[in-house]
Amino acid sequence: KKMKCPKIITKLFKTGGEIAYKNFKRSKKKYRTTVISIIVSVVIFIAISSFIQYGFKMSSAYYTEKNYNYVVYAYSTSTSENKEEFAKEQAKNDKILTDISNLPDAGEVSINKTNVFEIKIDDKHQAELTDYGKDIKNRFYVTDEENNKIDNINIVGLSKNEYENYLKEIGGNYETYKDGAILIDNTINLDEKGKRIQGSMYTWKKGDIVTGQIGDKEYSIKIVARTDERPKGVESLYNSNAYFIVSEDFINKTGYESASLYAKSKDAYKLDEEIEQYKNEKNLTKSTLNTYNMEKSVKAENAIVLVVSIFLYGFIGVITLIGITNIFNTITTNMNLRKKEFAMLKSIGMTKKEFNQMIQLESIFYGVKSLILGIPIGLVLSYGMYNVFRNSMEMEYVLPYKAIVISILFVAIVIGIIMRYSMDKINKQNIIETIRNDNI
Repeated sequence: KKMKCPKIITKLFKTGGEIAYKNFKRSKKKYRTTVISIIVSVVIFIAISSFIQYGFKMSSAYYTEKNYNYVVYAYSTSTSENKEEFAKEQAKNDKILTDISNLPDAGEVSINKTNVFEIKIDDKHQAELTDYGKDIKNRFYVTDEENNKIDNINIVGLSKNEYENYLKEIGGNYETYKDGAILIDNTINLDEKGKRIQGSMYTWKKGDIVTGQIGDKEYSIKIVARTDERPKGVESLYNSNAYFIVSEDFINKTGYESASLYAKSKDAYKLDEEIEQYKNEKNLTKSTLNTYNMEKSVKAENAIVLVVSIFLYGFIGVITLIGITNIFNTITTNMNLRKKEFAMLKSIGMTKKEFNQMIQLESIFYGVKSLILGIPIGLVLSYGMYNVFRNSMEMEYVLPYKAIVISILFVAIVIGIIMRYSMDKINKQNIIETIRNDNI
């Protein structure tokens, strides 16, 4: 049967491309080993990437890496209803926390001012909740004086330096973000059966405006970003409320209920001594100022997170190296077995350019066929990984698009490099010697 080649391949790749296409169609068994080798590597990479993704989600339900090791809580003895007295105490607490932030061993410090943004749970707000959010808010809610269900969102105002550093992490601009709120909406809870569940509660997106109350005043807050990145003092473990992260200017305008200091000190024990000395000098008691040296617990928890990270990233690193080695051995062996074929083609007049075009097209055939088969199989295994983890913790399935993109780039780059390496070796060989040696 005469093998026909599509005209577009002949037009793009000339004679070398036509020969490559016909070789690929005629000698399917010869190419199958290479294609299967690449498919296996792609499938394993996508599946293991999902394993790592859900592994981190699972470990975050028990441990979270903390970026601080010392906490100071400043309390007000009067209530917010007594506005004048409350304002005086807030000013005093601000001064105390600022003084502590300037101590020699304070290190990187964030002074967080917090309040609560209240939204009435009516039909409009119900439409803004995800299924996960509806479940959480139906079980964890407060009521106002009129017995209306209220949804609370924690507002956290960061000190200017910390806010600017935080914006660098999430890729934001201070002037654009300072008058709005950054939404952190990824919480972990227990369902009615005690099983861990994780998800986002709101359908809000960047640019949406949310209306609610702070204290006795109504406010409309624009969401300037959504992220899972958390600043100092904003924890992810077991919380039924989302967070609005705002600038210090913003929360100073709306008012705040409490303030606390989170420090990443190089020597938390020295800082402890300095704060105790400061408390004695200012006659401060536990009723107005509480301090927590978290050095030991933070080190222990961060060590566990580090071990999990090393295991998971090390695992995918080893799998990637095995995949590259496997593809390299398969392709180079296949190319060596075809030395006589290449020498014969060159001996009857195939130019170096035509030879290179032939190999390039074969590389494209390898890659495209491997990805067409490997990605769907990888996604099936990825979903299987998701179901295994979901037995222990309810979570949403996330398409491993990053792993897919990396796989495509990986196949294109690795095959290209290996083919180039093999071609350089073959081009250096003497045509007559290759045919003579092979015949002998």
